[in-house]
Amino acid sequence: MCTSFACYNNAPIYGMNFDYNDVKLKFNIVNQNNINIFQIMFQIEGEYVPTAGFNSNGIFGAAQVMISDIETFVEGNDDLIEPYLVYKKAMENASDIEYIMDNVIGQKRLNYSRQLKGHQLYADEFGQTVIIEPSKSGNTYLISDKKNTVMTNFSNSELINKDINSINGFGIDRYITATKMLNNIQDKFDYDLAFEVLEKTQLSEGEITTQCSIVIKQDSMDIFLCVRRDFNKIWKISLNDKTIETYRGFKRYKKMVIDQKGVTDIDLGLVSSN
Repeated sequence: MCTSFACYNNAPIYGMNFDYNDVKLKFNIVNQNNINIFQIMFQIEGEYVPTAGFNSNGIFGAAQVMISDIETFVEGNDDLIEPYLVYKKAMENASDIEYIMDNVIGQKRLNYSRQLKGHQLYADEFGQTVIIEPSKSGNTYLISDKKNTVMTNFSNSELINKDINSINGFGIDRYITATKMLNNIQDKFDYDLAFEVLEKTQLSEGEITTQCSIVIKQDSMDIFLCVRRDFNKIWKISLNDKTIETYRGFKRYKKMVIDQKGVTDIDLGLVSSN
């Protein structure tokens, strides 16, 4: 289901819980157009597909399921763009959210079906975020320069001119929890506080649970990762150096190269068990 956020309390910090059925995970760093791109990937039908990423231009992107009654059926022969292409082109080229809206999507419409809907959050280093959602009349761009932006699984468009307590969407509880925690921050926001937000919004029971969590420090280009809700064991990934290392909670220190081949959750689990 997933929860993601961008916080501009001081230096930009981004975070995400990736919620799904128990699934194989892979984390990699690829280089396109001289841009390093970190990705969270999960396996579907034998292939790994990305669901979130962060590039060396400072762009954070997260693609999540949207559960909503909003009609997205597209009639006629409109110029369409697949959602995964929006993510791919954004990560490979963008350095601000305007590029994503103007150059990646332009006049195209997101090609979601009636049955499968989704929305995407993008954040840049300049303090701007955009949540992109489909609708029957076209794409909806929820642009913000506020200190915090949160996205779960209901349509954020439902919040326009409405009181948060009047919304009964899927994931509204996680949205409220994350928003309150981020808004109540008085001091410097750091990766420890970011993980507190993710820990409070994790899914720990049921068919769908939190498979991994990331916190991204934009200024240092570092990604902090925990797997399967083990918030006591944190990995640190350097986007610049293309390395992953044990950072907190491990008995032994381990450092590995992380490139386009990536490392799997199984690889990390073997280190954690030693």
